[in-house]
Amino acid sequence: MFRPLTLALCLLAGLASAHSPSETAIRFDVSVVVDSRFIEVSADIDLPTDFAVELRNQIDTNHDYQIRTPEEQQRFLWLIQGGDGPLKIRIADQTISLAPLYNPQLIVSTRDSASLRGRGKVRLSWFAYTPPIASTDKLSLNIPLWSGYPAHVHVRIKGEEGLRFEGGPGDRTFKSGESRRFEFTAKTAAKGFTPASVARAADRPRMIPANAVQLAEALTRNYAYLLPPEHRGKIGNIHRRLRMGIQRAQFRRSADSQTIAALNNASSELVNLLEMCAGTVRIQAQASTQPRDVQLPGDAGAVLLRIENGKGQHHGRTYERNYDIGEFREPLRVGVVDRGTTWILARIAELPADPVILKVAMKLEGAIRLVPLRLHSPKAARLKLTVLSDDTGLPVPSMVSLRWNTCNLDRRPATAIDLVPQFQGQGRQTSMRNPRLTGDRGKGFWVVPKPFNMELPPGEWEVTIRRGAEHGVVTDTFQLKPGASIERTYRPKRWISMPKRGWWAGDDHVHSRIMSDDDADNLLAYLAAEDIYLANVVKMGDINRTFFQQRGHGKAYRVTDGLRVLSPGQECPRTHEQLGHTIAMNTKSFIRDTSKYYLYDTIFDEVHRQGGLSGYAHVNRDLFFVHRDMSMNIPRGKVDFGEVLQFGYLGTDLYYEFLNLGYKLTASAGSDLPWGGTIGEVRVYAHLGDQPFNADNWFTAFAKGRTFVTSGPMLELNVEGALPGDTLELEQDRPVKVSCSLTVDPDLGAEILELVAHGEAVKRVKGEGVGDSRIAFETTVPVKGGTWIALRGKASDSSVAHTTPVYVTRQGLRFWDYLNAESLINKRLEQLKEIEQIVADAKQAVRDGLSPAIIEIHELAKQGDQLLERVRIARKIHDELRQTYAREKALR
Repeated sequence: MFRPLTLALCLLAGLASAHSPSETAIRFDVSVVVDSRFIEVSADIDLPTDFAVELRNQIDTNHDYQIRTPEEQQRFLWLIQGGDGPLKIRIADQTISLAPLYNPQLIVSTRDSASLRGRGKVRLSWFAYTPPIASTDKLSLNIPLWSGYPAHVHVRIKGEEGLRFEGGPGDRTFKSGESRRFEFTAKTAAKGFTPASVARAADRPRMIPANAVQLAEALTRNYAYLLPPEHRGKIGNIHRRLRMGIQRAQFRRSADSQTIAALNNASSELVNLLEMCAGTVRIQAQASTQPRDVQLPGDAGAVLLRIENGKGQHHGRTYERNYDIGEFREPLRVGVVDRGTTWILARIAELPADPVILKVAMKLEGAIRLVPLRLHSPKAARLKLTVLSDDTGLPVPSMVSLRWNTCNLDRRPATAIDLVPQFQGQGRQTSMRNPRLTGDRGKGFWVVPKPFNMELPPGEWEVTIRRGAEHGVVTDTFQLKPGASIERTYRPKRWISMPKRGWWAGDDHVHSRIMSDDDADNLLAYLAAEDIYLANVVKMGDINRTFFQQRGHGKAYRVTDGLRVLSPGQECPRTHEQLGHTIAMNTKSFIRDTSKYYLYDTIFDEVHRQGGLSGYAHVNRDLFFVHRDMSMNIPRGKVDFGEVLQFGYLGTDLYYEFLNLGYKLTASAGSDLPWGGTIGEVRVYAHLGDQPFNADNWFTAFAKGRTFVTSGPMLELNVEGALPGDTLELEQDRPVKVSCSLTVDPDLGAEILELVAHGEAVKRVKGEGVGDSRIAFETTVPVKGGTWIALRGKASDSSVAHTTPVYVTRQGLRFWDYLNAESLINKRLEQLKEIEQIVADAKQAVRDGLSPAIIEIHELAKQGDQLLERVRIARKIHDELRQTYAREKALR
């Protein structure tokens, strides 16, 4: 029997009611962690700029384009939760309120808002203590933030302490007003957890809860090293209890005695922990103060001050000081020191090697008092790090994560490439890339083209090395001692060599400026680090302008290092509310005509005239209404491929619909860097067989449909000698012999391999998880009339793969899903009606005097009659398809 476990994130939709997305829908990247004690939900929310600017303008009091002061964070927490009350989780018959865990963060470009072209990011988190969770319990997750607008939601769920969940899918696209619900099922049970006692704490020292939660958060995230080692595990629990208590008190007219006792208890425990901290600077407010020496763990850390000003309760505050900014800094102003004990946590960054005087200015009974501190950092250590190719044993570019565990901070390797200028203000503006992968594969990585030798603060360090999907991940932890030098050499093991099998990896969707040799060298090193052989580097455009400029197009402007290739392509035309985004590869020039911007077939025809390949981006999530143009131009034979794997999500619903109507369509994949995590986090392999790798041979293989897409697993499909993209023609109905395999990194383990015909799994074989690196089988598939046969698989870390089909036909018949063909034709016709409607709406808007500044609407109205003519052609093709259906009925 299933017990319902429902989680609802109920935020005010009115936050963004004054705006609609300026360029794309809202993106949610949600992580859910569940163990025997608590459920924690964190959300990175990628907003169109106008949304983010509105939030910033409402909350950003100091105009630094971020939300980070305690006052701003409290205003934000109240705004996002508003009068609807706290977030809730329902487990069985028990409803529990979720408390905000870490303070919200909002980041918007620091350029003037009038010229913003990027997006904003909001980071939120909540948690709640949970009763026992039993196996077979269902967890239902709803994401109604900004529910009136389209959204792309990526959800990851992780069970800890033996708790495991199944279900999903974890990545979906939702239309405006559509319920955003994800369901998971607990496969193992967890023991219950009772929060710490809420015994009376009236006689114990305690801190104002709003102050205590700020200190507890900073200690939990970065500065637990200040606490005695045997007590560091307590701070996270104290932080959660403070958050929960504040949440309960905030939405009640008066907090009940149990909530007050719980807050007092947690704040008292925090004070007790603070009193144990070594290195605390203790100051008597009325006494004279000589300069104090404070030792930090490295060039970053925190200073903890305890200022005693008579009897009274405890107060707490946090401040920041970065010594990399400016030549002269004013004293650190901490304001009025109240009666009682005030704890100040000063977060320090970029501390020079030489001692620094930090003056803390506090106001005491109307007078300003300066407390001088002399900050010291230990002698730096030195790390020399080299990554070797498992093929040659020589140094090779790689993806490197370097983390200082002492303060839980990422560090940029000395030779890491600065990618941000090549992103030209678009996407995720950071050179540290986070792949949409799980575990160590999903950390923050830098592109490191060569060995580095750099100074680092002493302490515990963790390094993780990645080299793309065909190599295992290396993780190492070591201690650096002050003044010491160490060398580390790593050689990530290649667990498979796809080029030896004739398969070569590409990425069809990479955005990057290439206007110099340095730009090209950076990107070639990036390809080598991720073990990608060909990148389609796309110049992007909308009807107003272009982005990601290139030096030119065609073979003359390809760039190669002798092995890997950067090939100029384009993502244009692209419309967000009308027809979707297109992708082109292997063209001779950039093709753009805004007077025909909505007539995608004109671009497709020119791409083909130039010998290139035309396709659609974001097919996996049916983004930007791409189904409309697909319904119009795939039946006309204008399109070669569609992206069915992106952002780690394999989406085949739309893909299968066109295959089931008997249209050939090659499966492709693209990272969409810099919006995606990293180049090659999803990749498309093209089978060149015995042909040597070069761009021409790769594009030729791709044009034949000899592809599979993957975020990790490797697939092989053979149908009586036919490979993906091939057509196998039968003289009569009969079973066909199929051999197939799934191979994965042994550290991940194979989960499942499915043979798919007409979108349905006709054979499914499960693996044994970690250590089981391969699933293979041979079988027969009955063919009646015709079918398409593909392979899809998944590893235990949820990475996925899918082949382009082998098309099996019987003479005179299509390979379509004959039984469902009529309903699929009807669906295409309905989607053609959507095109007629947007043209009608545009024409009406122009008649109503819509501002000429909205060029998209005016151009759509102007080009509308030509677009409707193309709709009529597509309707005729679908009518002919109905006639084909009737003719085949007799033959079948």
